[in-house]
Amino acid sequence: MRILGKTSRVLALLVVLIFKLFFLPVTLLAKPVTGLVSWYGQKFAGKKMANGEKFDPSKLTAAHRSLPFGTQVRLICRKTQREVIVTITDRGPVQKTRTLDISRAAADALGIRERGIARVEIEPLKR
Repeated sequence: MRILGKTSRVLALLVVLIFKLFFLPVTLLAKPVTGLVSWYGQKFAGKKMANGEKFDPSKLTAAHRSLPFGTQVRLICRKTQREVIVTITDRGPVQKTRTLDISRAAADALGIRERGIARVEIEPLKR
């Protein structure tokens, strides 16, 4: 007995795929997680990001592999006792061991620019 026709199965698969791409990443980060962040170098200034905008190192932005563009994320560095809110505007980081790439301004706000990399708490706020 056929429960779903071919078209219905394709539509159901499409709904599941859309859910995984757009809603699941935010759900997975409903609670703060800890991860490594590094900051973008100046060489990317003015280059097009995945969301279509030009990268501006003076803005509080970040790159994440799957969080939707426009998601705001609070980053808390326990080592420096500083925090910052960034907006996801790009895809990355390329390095698999890192969770986010952040702008120079965000690195300055966290006090990690000199080190270049830090472990932070990552807490999504809103999309």
